[in-house]
Amino acid sequence: MPVHRPPAFARWLLNHFSCSPNNEAVIGDLDERYRQGRSDLWYWQQVFIAIVAGLFSHMRGHKTLVLSAVVMGWASFLVYMLILFTILSHANALLSAIINSTLMSGPTELGDLNRYFHIQERFFLFRVPWTLALAAFIGMLCTGYAIAGSIVARLHRPHHRAMVLAFVASQALLTVLSFGRNNSIVLGVFGLVSTLWGGGLLGNRTEGSGPNVI
Repeated sequence: MPVHRPPAFARWLLNHFSCSPNNEAVIGDLDERYRQGRSDLWYWQQVFIAIVAGLFSHMRGHKTLVLSAVVMGWASFLVYMLILFTILSHANALLSAIINSTLMSGPTELGDLNRYFHIQERFFLFRVPWTLALAAFIGMLCTGYAIAGSIVARLHRPHHRAMVLAFVASQALLTVLSFGRNNSIVLGVFGLVSTLWGGGLLGNRTEGSGPNVI
């Protein structure tokens, strides 16, 4: 007789996102009651209740840590973006200075190379496809969120799971508030997943599990 197994994804969510210290016992109890005849819908409802109840219990008991996690997460992300755009801005200015300098058109070896290979024309005529530019932007954005999630997790042990989820909740709220803007939902989903991964919530759950290193 085949074993009546609970919904795999629901069980995975409970295993990775529950903040309860008795999570293994909760999973075992739900699995047993499911095998006794409970429905998939019941199992999903219990998983949702367990995750939300565990998270809010942690947040009520550690309000200062929650505030710290949210502030630290956004501060880390904003600092990363500021550094990134500063580097890109300086790189673009340096490249433009080299391309438009008199060395590129004067009677020098660099000028000869420019005239032979048409360096200026190729740089100015080159256009990055919008899909490639969007992919690069999303990649940089995801890296920033992953770093922020990692920092939140590392600075808020042993409550890192609840604190990362608190930061994720603030991201989800921002995504909802910006609903309707171009690509807001897509970027929001990528950001949430990256934060969860950086905070170590998408890997195998063990007692010593922690954030991923970027």
